Amino acid sequence: MKSQYFIPLLIAAILASCVDNKRKTYPVDGFAVAGQITYEKSTPTASRFGIRKSTEESPVAGALVQVIDTSDNNKVIVESSTDDDGVFNIGLPLDLQSSPLAVRVLTVSAVDNFPMAVFNQDTPAKTYHAVSDIFVGTTNDMKITIKDGVFNSSQAGAFNVFAQVMRGYKFMATAGGEADTKFPKLNVLWESNEVGIDCTCFFKRFLEAATINLRNDEDDDSVILHELGHYLHFSFSATSSPGGTHILSCDQNDDPRLTWSEGWATGFSLIVRRDSYYIDTDPRGSFSVEHEFPCHQGQGATSETLVAAVYLDLYDGTTNDMPTRDGDTISITFLQIWNAMKGVRGSRLTFHDYFNVLTASGAVTKQQWADNFSSLGMTESNLITNSSPSSSPTTSPHVLPQAAAEFSATVE
Repeated sequence: MKSQYFIPLLIAAILASCVDNKRKTYPVDGFAVAGQITYEKSTPTASRFGIRKSTEESPVAGALVQVIDTSDNNKVIVESSTDDDGVFNIGLPLDLQSSPLAVRVLTVSAVDNFPMAVFNQDTPAKTYHAVSDIFVGTTNDMKITIKDGVFNSSQAGAFNVFAQVMRGYKFMATAGGEADTKFPKLNVLWESNEVGIDCTCFFKRFLEAATINLRNDEDDDSVILHELGHYLHFSFSATSSPGGTHILSCDQNDDPRLTWSEGWATGFSLIVRRDSYYIDTDPRGSFSVEHEFPCHQGQGATSETLVAAVYLDLYDGTTNDMPTRDGDTISITFLQIWNAMKGVRGSRLTFHDYFNVLTASGAVTKQQWADNFSSLGMTESNLITNSSPSSSPTTSPHVLPQAAAEFSATVE
């Protein structure tokens, strides 16, 4: 497959090596190179005691992999991809068997149906990459481990952003039934320092690719997948959200067009990660929000936290082998949830429009909805009351929520 991104590569300081104490061998046929690409992943987890980060090695899946000739100005010889375990196996031309070659992995999707790449904030933007040690002849035990680089450069962060977006795509391809769907092009912008666009947000400018911009969120899987949820909503459903600033609080009472959009994005993130906590470890103020037992005042669809809690409750339970702790009795497939999202059409859209499509599909009855969600203020009458916002839509980006003091948390 030929790369769809012809933007120059970022010359990044990355610790990537063919030598590793966890090396495995992979079968090769003829002159070939095989191995595995992983990165050092930092993962925050939340509890009522705070947020804790742990580090593990994680595969780089679905990435574009190139074999380059280091004696010929790093000329690209062949392109391939990593599988779900980060493994690659690439056959090579016999006339290069004595040439000094190297493997290069890029933050570029190798999936034809999902044209996506992670870029830095330069002008023009550049993708991230890691390069192996030079090899000559058949190699079947290469190991590339991407770790934090020098000069305060967190290249592992770029690969986690890439990995989480690919994780969300894979979930959509399987659970969402979109394996044969051609997704719109997506650019993701991230850099380890405070440069570029001053927001974590999703936006789509006229005649330009959809864009997710991330600041200080490279470790926050919940945030990355939240923004991907906005991209999916914009690309395959319909939204009237005015965007702009919004504050998570126990008494949030915002425009219901915005809270449906934001609640869906968070709900998608919770479902993909199979976790009821939304976590943001921004150094300017970290917080976590629990959605199985959400803090609320029964305000219903004007709270994005409660909208997200409904999406989580629709999914968790026996159907998807995800334990539910709050005793809700609904458990439908993500495909049913997603098909209802795609079925929403019109203008000035709110959670009430989603409710109408979902219940009309038969996936959930109105009685089931009432039995499970009335305590959140999600009665049909409340949804109707909040279905006619008075203001007109604006074109502000979908920015990341801020949080009131009750959700603040300390990162250990």
